Order: sequence, then structure tokens, then C-alpha cells
Amino acid sequence: MNSEESSDPVHVADIEILAESEHTKVVFARGDSEYLLVTFSPMRQAGEHEAFWADKFALKNRVTTLSFVAKQAHWYPNADTRRLIRAIRPELPTQLRRVLYGFSMGGYAALKFSKLLAADVVLAFSPQFSIDPNEIDDERFRANFRPYNRRMSIEAADLSTRSMIVFDRMHTLDRLNALLIRKQQPSTVALLPVRYADHATVNLVLGSDILKRVIALTQQRPLLAKRSIAALLHSQRKQSPMYYASLGKRLHASGRHKLATRVLALAAERSPKSALALSVSASAVAKTDLDTAIHMLEGVDSPRALRTLAGLYMKAGNLQHAAECLARAEQRSNKRPSIDEPLNSK
Repeated sequence: MNSEESSDPVHVADIEILAESEHTKVVFARGDSEYLLVTFSPMRQAGEHEAFWADKFALKNRVTTLSFVAKQAHWYPNADTRRLIRAIRPELPTQLRRVLYGFSMGGYAALKFSKLLAADVVLAFSPQFSIDPNEIDDERFRANFRPYNRRMSIEAADLSTRSMIVFDRMHTLDRLNALLIRKQQPSTVALLPVRYADHATVNLVLGSDILKRVIALTQQRPLLAKRSIAALLHSQRKQSPMYYASLGKRLHASGRHKLATRVLALAAERSPKSALALSVSASAVAKTDLDTAIHMLEGVDSPRALRTLAGLYMKAGNLQHAAECLARAEQRSNKRPSIDEPLNSK
């Protein structure tokens, strides 16, 4: 996921590869900003038109950026990443304030290597403390664990003098990870809990203006910056598709199915991206509660949601409903709506 959704290709002539290893590529984009933005990509690999994490934001605003681009969902192996950092440090501008930024796997790395990169501030969205099963009881990313991830947890010695962690306070595992990180250095790690963002808290800063404002606010004194950024994120939460996906999921879980369906259908009407978010959320819910996942998508009439719903019906053994959903998805796909056309609900 990029911090700016766009199909426009990046002008790669503006970007220089500083170093590369088996696991990670390090790129540099020179701009005219008053700070150096250091980003770490999340576990999803960059798309065809993406050069690095937050590239659209950086290039549009001419932000000088150093970015670590993961080639796999590897959680930035410690030895490999440290070698890369030591190799490129002499190339970095020393007079610029350094802002590290990452989400999920990238948020982990932004914190883990913040001291080594002499960060002035870290913005980490839904980071992990570790994915080592011997260090934390969190099975979400267990399939990505490799021998090089052993004893990978974030320690006090890894952290720079100022870190800010954004997480959904209602997301049990993300809250656990955030609390474990803060426990390592309580005096310098600030927690910014939000609600109804689910794991995808980074959606709250989608768009150049919001991320730019958040970065600007980090220049304030720590306590004031925390309050200001928290207020800004709170004001943005209803603009995020995941707000409705998370709210609808919780309404379904509490048995309020009719209201939940209305919330999710409204979300899909507001934005085509909401249907994608709802589909992803429902797929995650289906791992533990298939009936609730089906309820989440029954009122959403977009091709992506209908195909996801068909798969859920197949799991439930309802092949007739699955076939109907696939047929409806095909009909909706043939309409080829524009990106600005709202999706209708049943």
C-alpha cells in the first residue's frame, strides 16, 4: 500500500539506487525539503508504478527521501539491514532533520533502526514488536518467520530519542505490540491510539496534505505534538474506508446485523475504495467467523465484494449463492464504472 494511491508512473529519473542486497533495495530521491524522510515499505511489495513507499507524496512535494524497499515480507533482517545502513550513511545529507515513517512491517523497521539512522522522530503505524513466536504471542505473521528473524524484538537500545506509534486501541494484537514497544523506553515512545481503523491505521494519513501536516506537527514540543496529531487523526477517521469496515465488523460481532449492513453499504456507496477495504476486512474475519464475514458483504454490490462473498459462500457450502454472486460480479464488471461512479447497495 502506498501512502498516495495513483496510477501515474513515477519519474524514475529522479531516483537513485544507493545500495541493494538479497532482501532489500535502498533508493534515494533528492528534493528541496527541510527534512529527510526515511521510509520502510510494508510487507506488500511495490506495484508496477511504485518506486518506493510514499513515493507519490515525496515526489509531488519534492521531499528528499531515503527509502528501504523490501523484496519480500522479511521484516528487515537485522544483520542485512544494518549492513545496508552503514553502507549508505556517508551519502546522506547531515544538515536535514530526519523523519522515519513506516506501516506494519515498515513501522517495525522504522523503530528498530531509528537510533542507527539518527532519527529525530519516528512515525510508526501499527508496528510489530516482533514476529518471533518466542518473543510474542501473535500468530498473524507466523508464516513469514524465518531463522534470520530470531530475537528480532525492538529493544531500548534500538530506539531514537522520540517515537510516535499510531494503533487501533480496539485491535487487541496491535495494542499488545504497541504496549510492548513502549515498555522498552516509556519516556520517549508516545502512543497515539485511534478507534475503528483496524490494522490499517496508515489510511488515516492517505493524501499529501494530511501526511504533510502530521510531519509538520512533529516539530512541536513532544506533548503538544502528540495532542495535535491525535486531534488531526481523529478528525480524519471517518474519511477512511476502514473506519466503516471496522465499525461494521464490530456491529456484526455484537449481533446488530441490520445496522452493520447499512453501515457497510453506505461505505461502499461513498467510495469505490471502501468496497476493497470491506472485502479485505471480511476475508480476515472469515478465518474465525464465517457467518459474520458473509453478513458483512451481503449488502455491498461491487465486483470485488461480490467475488469475495462468492468465495465465502463456497466455504459455507452454499454453491447456489456463490454462483449468483459470481454472475452479479460479472454483470457489474461489464458496466466498467469510472473511478468517480458510486457503488450501489442492494
